[in-house]
Amino acid sequence: MTAEAARAPARRPLLRFIGMRLGLFPAQLLFILFILYFAGTVLPAAYNPGTPTPCVLTGAACSCPWSSFTCVAPNVLQGAGRFIFDLLTGNWGYSYYGVDVQSSVHWLQWWLPHTLQLAFFGLALSAVIAYPLGLKAGWRPGRPFDASVRIGSATALLLPSLIVLFLLPFAFYGWFQNAFGDTLYGSLPGVLWYANHGGQPNWVGVADNTSPTGFPLIDSLLHGDLPFFVNVLVRTLIQALAIALVYVGIFLRYARYSVVGLSTAPSFTAAKARGISDRTILWKHVGRRYLALYLLAFAATLPAYVVIQSFAEIAYSDQGIGPIVLFQFVSGFGGAFGSFGFFGSSTELYSVVVFLLVVFILSFSLVAEVLARLVDPTLGVRRL
Repeated sequence: MTAEAARAPARRPLLRFIGMRLGLFPAQLLFILFILYFAGTVLPAAYNPGTPTPCVLTGAACSCPWSSFTCVAPNVLQGAGRFIFDLLTGNWGYSYYGVDVQSSVHWLQWWLPHTLQLAFFGLALSAVIAYPLGLKAGWRPGRPFDASVRIGSATALLLPSLIVLFLLPFAFYGWFQNAFGDTLYGSLPGVLWYANHGGQPNWVGVADNTSPTGFPLIDSLLHGDLPFFVNVLVRTLIQALAIALVYVGIFLRYARYSVVGLSTAPSFTAAKARGISDRTILWKHVGRRYLALYLLAFAATLPAYVVIQSFAEIAYSDQGIGPIVLFQFVSGFGGAFGSFGFFGSSTELYSVVVFLLVVFILSFSLVAEVLARLVDPTLGVRRL
């Protein structure tokens, strides 16, 4: 039997798992989109006194009240079908901000890069902090280092996230202002900083959109503007640190307990008996098994990260997607936030963003679970 033939049976469980997860993907997506439609469209319409009839969900001419189930049910289902169809086919309509009317894709091209740029640093910093802390703390449970990690994690969980996100800037505000002559808030440098550095570059447009890529750090390097790059990089790292301090507290709840279970596994106990050093066992052997659980923990807590970053963008007055989505969702219930309006389809910009996030989270979860099983074929659970 060749080596390739011997490896084939080992691949079959993984291929079956991938096929099962891909089969579940459409059902998961449709279910979440229906919940999104109900929470983001039906409930605001029912709450708003200006929509006394559920027929507004389909545009039909009728006058039945919200109290009539036989009227509400077909309108909700028909509206949900149109809503989901528009999202899946890219019919995302047009959005206006004040007098500026653009396609919803246009607004995403302006502000989504800011969010993706911050997410890159926030997730990377969280991973760099959480991996060694969880691995080291769980390896020797009950020791002073483990106790310190657990106390820090519990403190991060008990403190309201908004307090951490809003107060952390004050720790860096004075230093950042003295070092850069600029305020810490916002995605890009402020007006005074531009005035002291030759004016606003012509590749920085309105609403802090940059060209040609839309990613401020990349564009500043392409244009050779090093002071701009350093300013944006430092403010992005500070914002990423604020996100990581909140998110790592959630993540470590998963990470530490997974290592505690691994540290008592018979295979590692036998390795100690053979005289292999704890350091080698921890970082080489346990670290590999832990990496699989680490990937699953990342996938399980990714929705929490998305919420935390959205609040961080609000706290730092970033020109990202998070504030737009939250403010428009609140304004749907009669709030006074923002000045966005939407037309041209049954979707709204925040629904489009949430749809893209759902696709990303489900895809990331699938990729993380597949990678986890490749790293550790003995993994017997699908999720933490």
